[in-house]
Amino acid sequence: IGANAKQRAEVVEWLNGMFHSLRIPSDATEEDLRRRLFDGMVLCGIMKKLKSGFILE
Repeated sequence: IGANAKQRAEVVEWLNGMFHSLRIPSDATEEDLRRRLFDGMVLCGIMKKLKSGFILE
């Protein structure tokens, strides 16, 4: 497994741990991740979990 693939797998594991509904496959490609993260909803969810009240609804 290449370094990029290993890092991507670690990110996928972390994201799936934070957001169980994502269900990103552990072997997701860079394009798979890009499609899942493109709209910014996951980023907003991360910010909400890290700092309550940071994102206004």
